[in-house]
Order: sequence, then structure tokens, then C-alpha cells
Amino acid sequence: MQGKSAGPVDLYIPDQPRDQFEYWQSVPEFTVYPIHPRQKVSHDELNIEFYPVSHPLPTYGLKCRAGKSSLFYSSDAAASDEMWENARETDILLGEASFLAADGELAHRLGHMTTSDLARGALRARPGILVATHLWPGFDRSVLFGEIQSVYSGQVIMAYCGLKISI
Repeated sequence: MQGKSAGPVDLYIPDQPRDQFEYWQSVPEFTVYPIHPRQKVSHDELNIEFYPVSHPLPTYGLKCRAGKSSLFYSSDAAASDEMWENARETDILLGEASFLAADGELAHRLGHMTTSDLARGALRARPGILVATHLWPGFDRSVLFGEIQSVYSGQVIMAYCGLKISI
């Protein structure tokens, strides 16, 4: 039915902070499930695996597979060796590029990545397509793009509202 929900939406989130987890449990539109490291979830043909990432709050990146297609999402996180290993050779690496390369110290203190972190990670992970996301307002997208391309020569797309990619 168009415009009508078929039931609650499955929502997978960390169980900490507890007050946030309990809030989402109280929202009737969701069936809430806690995330655990390396947890695997399947919905029809979609398989998802959650990976803990570095951020001040409990946060998980995820790898999604459907048939022969794959996507890794870094989530809101600082770069790590494990992240790039988990993202290795996916069709799409969807990664945050919240800060300019020169803002590395601040980005890492806040649990985020710079353009150069993402680009160096893409060199290691070798995705089919790199999609930069979590782009903070106030930064010139062309500057962010230029910094990524100065390190990584593969296909790069800067995320935008409504972006669709077929793989």
C-alpha cells in the first residue's frame, strides 16, 4: 500500500548509550536490535556484517552484500587499519570525509576522518567506487574532492541528496 507502513522497521543500533537505545525501543515504528561486533544479519538476499569503529560513542561500520555486489560504509568514525581491511575490494566504499587534510589532529580527536584519511584508506581497500560522504557544511566540495583525488586516482563520487549508484 502506498503511503502506509507494512509494520515496524528493523533498526540495528548500539545498546549504549543506554538512554538512546531505550528511547528508540519506545518508538512504535521500529523493532530495535542491539548491534554486537562482527554480528551478521540477513534480510532476504541482503547480508550485513557490523564492525566496531573508532568514535567517542559506540559506533559500527558495516559491510553489505547482495549476490555479487558489496558495499562498505565506514560510518561516523576515525580511520583504522581494520576498517580498510574490512572494506577490501568492495564495489562501493562509502566513507566519511568530514575534514580537510590539514585538520587531521582535530578530526582524529573527534573520531572523524579527513579527506586524506579516506583517500589513503581507499588506496588500501581498492574499492570499485569511492563515495565520500558526511561532508560538513561550510567546506567547499570541490576542495574536498581535489584533496581526495590528489591521493587516490580511482573513481570518486561526492555524495549528495538523491544519489543513486547501480552496481
